[in-house]
Formats: sequence, C-alpha cells, structure tokens
Amino acid sequence: MFWRKSIILKFIMGIILPIILVFVIAGTLVMNEIHTALLGAATFELESSAEIVASEVDLFFSQYIEIARQMAYNIQSRDLFMELRPGNRAADMPSFAKTVETYDNILANDDNIRLVWNAAFDSGESARSGGAVKGLPDYDITTRDWYGEMIANKALTITEPYIDSSYGDMVTSVMMPVWNGSYLLGLVGIDITIDNLASIMIEYKLGQTGYVILVSKDGLVVYHPDSDLIGMSIAGSGLGDDIVKAMAKSTFGEYMFTEDNVVKRAVLQPVLGTGWMVLAVIPEHELLASYYHSKNAMYTVFGIGLAILIMICLLIAVAIVRPIRSLSRTAKHIADGDLDVSAAVQTVDETGKLAQSISSMTSRLKDYVLYITEINGVLHKISEGDLTFQLKQKYQGEFSTIKESLLILQIKLSETMSTISTSTVQVSSGAKQIADGAQSLAQGATQQAATIQQVSSSISEIAQKTKDNKEMASRAAALANTIKGKAEKGSQQMDEMLDAVKEIDQAGQDINKVIKVIDDIAFQTNILALNAAVEAARAGVHGKGFAVVADEVRNLASKSAEAAKDTGSLIANSIEKAELGSRIAVETSDSLSEIVAGINESAQIINDIAKSSEEQSIGISQINSEIDQVANVVQQNSAIAQESAAASEEMSGQSSMLEELISQFKL
Repeated sequence: MFWRKSIILKFIMGIILPIILVFVIAGTLVMNEIHTALLGAATFELESSAEIVASEVDLFFSQYIEIARQMAYNIQSRDLFMELRPGNRAADMPSFAKTVETYDNILANDDNIRLVWNAAFDSGESARSGGAVKGLPDYDITTRDWYGEMIANKALTITEPYIDSSYGDMVTSVMMPVWNGSYLLGLVGIDITIDNLASIMIEYKLGQTGYVILVSKDGLVVYHPDSDLIGMSIAGSGLGDDIVKAMAKSTFGEYMFTEDNVVKRAVLQPVLGTGWMVLAVIPEHELLASYYHSKNAMYTVFGIGLAILIMICLLIAVAIVRPIRSLSRTAKHIADGDLDVSAAVQTVDETGKLAQSISSMTSRLKDYVLYITEINGVLHKISEGDLTFQLKQKYQGEFSTIKESLLILQIKLSETMSTISTSTVQVSSGAKQIADGAQSLAQGATQQAATIQQVSSSISEIAQKTKDNKEMASRAAALANTIKGKAEKGSQQMDEMLDAVKEIDQAGQDINKVIKVIDDIAFQTNILALNAAVEAARAGVHGKGFAVVADEVRNLASKSAEAAKDTGSLIANSIEKAELGSRIAVETSDSLSEIVAGINESAQIINDIAKSSEEQSIGISQINSEIDQVANVVQQNSAIAQESAAASEEMSGQSSMLEELISQFKL
C-alpha cells in the first residue's frame, strides 16, 4: 500500500535500486576480473619462487654429481677396481695410495663433504678418504638400502637423507657406478651434509608467513621452517591429503589446502636430477593481499558514489513531490466543494502547468455550479408539471448538450401530454365498449358451460353402457372358451373310442384265424377217427373197444366243427357290428371336429366383440375426459370474461383519473 501511495518510494525503487543493482553488478564483475588477474600474477610469482628454490637446490647437488662422475672416470679409481679381486686387500694394491690422495683432496676442498669413498663389488671392500678400508664382515654393501636401487637403475643415485653417526648432522650420498664395458666393477660415492641447504631455503620469504619445504623423493622432510618436522615423513606434516598424494605420485602443479583453519595455496616443483621436490606455501589472504586492498578501495569509492547519488535522487524526488502535495491539498478542497482556492506553485515546469490547469478547472467548476443550479430549478418545475421554463445561462462543453436535451424534453413532454390527453378520452370510450362486450361474453360462456355439462353427463351414461357391454362380451367369451374346451375333450374321447373299435375288429379277425385252425383240427380228427374205425373193423373182436373210442372221437370232432362254425358266425356278426360302430365313430368324430371349429370361430368372434367393446369404452372415456377439459376451458373463459369486464370497468375509471392528472400540466 505504501508503495502505491508514495512517489518518493517509487522513485527509490524505480531509479535508486536499479542504480544500486548496476553498481553491485559492475563492482562484482570488476572485482572478479581483478581477482582473476591478481590471482594469476600472484600464482605466477609463487611458481617462480618455487622454481628458483628448486634451481638453487639443483645447483647445490649438481656440483657433487659432477664430482661423482669425475671420480667414476678417474684412472686411479678404475685401476684400483681392476686390481681388486676376491681375496685381495685394497691397501695392498698399487693404486690405493693415489686413490686415497685424490679422495682427500676432494674432501679438503669442500666443507659440505663428509666422506669420499668407493666400493668394489668383487672384493666387497670399501676404500675411503683418510686411508680407511672397510670390508667383510664389518661392511657389506649388499645390505645397504641403496644397493638394490643401484643394481636396478645402473645410474647415478642419491640416497635418502640420514643422520651421520660421526658428525650428528643430516647427510645424503651421491653415488656413481663404475663400468668396465658392460661389467659393473663397483661405485664411487660422496657423503655430503645437507644442513647448509637451510641457509639457502631460509633466504626465500613468501609474504609474511609463507614458507618453502624441501622433500626427498621418498617423502622425507629435508627442510621445513618448523625444525621439529625435519626428518619426518611428509604425511605427518599437516599438509593437505591432495599434496601428500601429489608428492607420492610426483604430480607437480598448483594446490589449495587448509592448515590451522587458514586457506593456503601451494606450488609443487621438482628438483632436477635428484627426484626431490620443493613445495612453496603461502596463505591465500597474503597471496591476494593486493586484491583485498583493491577490493576495499573499490567498495569505498562505490559506497561514497552511491551515497552521493542517493542524496541527489532524494533531493530531486523531494523537489518533485513538494508541489505535487500542495496540488493534492488544493484538489482535496475542490473535491470537498471549496472552489475559492488557488494552487500556490511558483514553477515553470510541468508541475506549474498542472497548477495553472487546476486554476482553470476551478474557474470552470464555478460556471458548472451556476449551470447545475439553473438545471436543478428547471427539473423542479418539471416535477411540478410546469413545462413553461426557460434556460438563461450560456452553457459550454457537455452542459450545452444538456441544455439542448432539456429543451427537446420540454417540447416532447408537451406533445406527449397533449397526445395522452386525447388518447385518454378514446381509451375511456373503448374501455366501456370492451366492458359491455366482456359482460355479454361472460353470460354466453356461462350458458355454454351448462350445455357442455349436460353433454358430459350423456357421454358418461354411454360410457357406462359400453362398459357393461364389454363385461357381458367378456363373460360370453369366457363361456365360449369353456365350451370349446369341452368339445375338444369329447373329440379326443371319440378318437380314443375309434381306436378301441379298430382294436376289436383286429381281435375278431385273429379269432377267425383260431376258429379256422380248430375247424382244420376237427376235420383231421374226423379223418383219423374214420381210419381208426377201419382199422378196428379189420381187427375184429379185438378192435371193438378201439372202434367205440374212434366213434366217440368222431362225434367229438363233429361237435367241435359245429361249435367252431357257430363261433365263427358270432364273431363275423361281431366284426360287422364293430365295423358299423367304427364308421359311426368316424362320422361322430368328424361332426365333433366341425363343432369344435365352429366353437373356435364363435369364441374368436366373441373375443373380437369384447376387444371392440373395450376399445369403445377407452375411446368414450377419452371423449368424456376431453369434454371435461372443454368444460373447464369454457368455465375458465367465463371467469376470464367476467374478469375482463371488471378490468375494463377499472380501466375506464383509471382513464378518467388520467384525464384529471394530465389536466394539471401547463403546456
């Protein structure tokens, strides 16, 4: 809300904040460029310092490496190696004295050399400066740490630093192999103290607290500003893990680590020819001290410039807002209806022009007040029905349109009122005619409603009769269906009786066959009886009894034949009766079928009559319902006609009242 109300805040948010943002972005970009440039320069300087220290260390060792090479090619040393064979003593060899003399001269010319010596692989003896000789079993070079490396590399070797038991200082050995063609005779070596390297290393200062570290190829600290760390493994010196791993892999370059909660940068450089490494370390805040000074100076300049810019912007904003506030107060007075005010702004800019516009607006508003007063009086006259008003002011702007509209309204209202007055008389006369017609219509509608009621009553009686016919047709259809069922059942029983007669006829025919068989048997028996009588006659006295039996058999056969004949006659008569009954049964069955068909047709006709009666009943019911609806409509029309007659009478009364009201206007 304050953002929407305050111009100063809009000014600040719209101008000052973008300027601040531009300052911040520009400052950040500039400082990033400065940081990149100064970091590159400082890193280059740190790399240069590390290279210089590595060169100094390399120079320190290069003189002793050269001495070792000269010793390897020295004639006396080679002759001594050639003379030494297993079982020979070095002190007894002719070249021993000259070799020791050479070694003594080398020792005398350099304070850093602690011992000059050689070692013959064949004899196992070691001749040293000062004439000392060491050999088996007191001295066995094959047990030395550097022996395996020497055999493997077959080149110059610098041993890891160690504490010399005779002098108590840290010493390293520079050793060179001596060859006879491809045969390794032995080696020559120089033991040199490296304590004096501290004087070289300590001369190089990196910032206020930066330092240089010298580390051997196996990670042993040769030099460190903290003397307690000299001789320790670099892994326990407190440096970062990345640097320790880089030294173990001889990965040279730039690194960053944290030591004692201080971010430090380091450069790892090799010492050529030795495998040793130089590590230059400096705190990042010292490395980038010039950057931080430049950063603080730039922030100070940016801050001062920004403060001055903000002050200028605020003064401009106040200069803009002050007259606007004065004009705002003037506008508030005008809004409250006080037109006797003026905008007290004495400027020639846009604000002064705005003040002049407000003064002109005040003058014009005063004219508008006069216009409104006159228009108010005119509207008051119109509200009282007086249309004879006049407009005396000279209207300007939109008010001139209002004036024209009022004058047109005056003319139109006068014409309209005159027309309404004329129309009111006509409406009153028409309303009376409508009332009379509506009353007649109401009476006719009432009579029509009574007639419709009588027709409805008659239709209801017809509907009741049709309903009764429907019920009687339904009962007749039910009775016809019952008769139809019984006739169908009789026809079925007649069919069964016909089947029984056919079976009786078949049984009679079967009996005829049996009777025929019996007749055949009687005939054969009679023949047999005759034959038996003949035989009995032949037998004489002895055949009398058999003749009697034969005679009886013949009598029995005659009776059987006669009985069979009588039975056949009865059965034939029965078959004729059965055939007659069968024909009658067939004729009866055909008659019953025709009766059933007639009954079916009668039942169908009765059902159709019942359905037609039902449809007539439904149609009459619908007609009755529609006549009821017509009766209702007629009754409603009668009611509406009565209401219309009443409304017409009321309209006639309102027309008279409207005539009285219009007569009050002055046209």
